[in-house]
Amino acid sequence: MTIKYALLGLLAHTPRHGYEMKQEFERTFSQMRAVSAGQIYAQMTRLAGEGKVSCETVEQKNSPARKVYQLTEEGRQDLMEWLETPVADTFENVRSQFFQKLMVHALVVGSHTDGLTSWTIIEQQQAHHKKHLEDLKRNRLKLSIFISPGEVDPRSLQERELNEMRILLLEGAILHLEADLQWLGLLAARLDRLAFLRSGD
Repeated sequence: MTIKYALLGLLAHTPRHGYEMKQEFERTFSQMRAVSAGQIYAQMTRLAGEGKVSCETVEQKNSPARKVYQLTEEGRQDLMEWLETPVADTFENVRSQFFQKLMVHALVVGSHTDGLTSWTIIEQQQAHHKKHLEDLKRNRLKLSIFISPGEVDPRSLQERELNEMRILLLEGAILHLEADLQWLGLLAARLDRLAFLRSGD
C-alpha cells in the first residue's frame, strides 16, 4: 500500500495539519499499513512540491506554529484519476491497491464523489479484468496445437515442453483472474447489502 493517495484522500474534504493526518491515517488504514510522522511529513513535502497540496503555516498561542495542508485542484484531479483507474492484474495489486481504493473512496472521500461510486470502481475493475481474461484465453488457444489421431507432432520435444510451460503460466494467470472476478462480485454484493441495511435506518 502506498500512502500518497491515502493522504490526498484525507484532505479531500477538509484541510489538516500533520499530526491530525497521522491520527486519521492510523484510524482508517492501520490494518493495511503502519506509518510514522516522518513518513507523512516527507510525503506532504513531496506533494506540495508537485503542486498537489498547498501548505499554510498557522501560528498558535503558547504552542509552536503548525503547517496546515489543503488539497489543490491538481491534487483533487490526481486523486480522482487514481480512483477511476483499474489496478494492474496481479494478485498483490488487486488485494492491496484495489482494496485501498475502496477504503479511500468509501471511508474518506465519500460514497458519491463527482458521480463516482464504490460500485463504479468495482465495475471498472471487473471490466478491466474481463478484457485481460479474454486476452489470456485467446493467447492460450493460440498456443494449443491439436493433433489429429494418427498424426505426428512436427515439433521437437524441447518446443513441446516450452509450449506446455507457456500454457501452464497462462492457466495460472487465468485462474487468478477468475478468482479475482469472483471476489469483486462478492464485494459488490456486500455493498448492496450494506446499502439495504442503511436504507432501513
